[in-house]
Amino acid sequence: MADVDLTQAVQAVLDDDENLRSYGLRAQSNGKTVTVVGVVDVLAEKRYVESIVQAIPGVEKVEGAIAISTDGQITDADVRFEVGEELGLYPADELRQLSIQANGGVVTLIGEVSREEFKAQALEAAAKARGVVEVVNKIKVRD
Repeated sequence: MADVDLTQAVQAVLDDDENLRSYGLRAQSNGKTVTVVGVVDVLAEKRYVESIVQAIPGVEKVEGAIAISTDGQITDADVRFEVGEELGLYPADELRQLSIQANGGVVTLIGEVSREEFKAQALEAAAKARGVVEVVNKIKVRD
């Protein structure tokens, strides 16, 4: 597939996705490598973009040039609070027991959970919080 065709295919997917349409993301391709440029609100949206682009036939590599931006200044305390709120939306009580550290938008989750599923939910929840640019996983699953 020519670069122009792949770029157009990726751009069509981005433009047609109701969750992404409003961000005005732009695709560029070089061979089978696609770069998506733009700004989204949270890390979960950035990951979502990368996953749907990776699923497009002809795409071998996705290079993210997507920035995460929030309105106004968000402190590390705000980020910890937001992550705590997101964790609280899940039914597993043990998610609310995890330790949350934040430093410049990098969130580290520390603790133990009883199931691998809960670990995945915690990582997903943290990625949905405003101000998070990366999630470091230090969660252990008990035997």
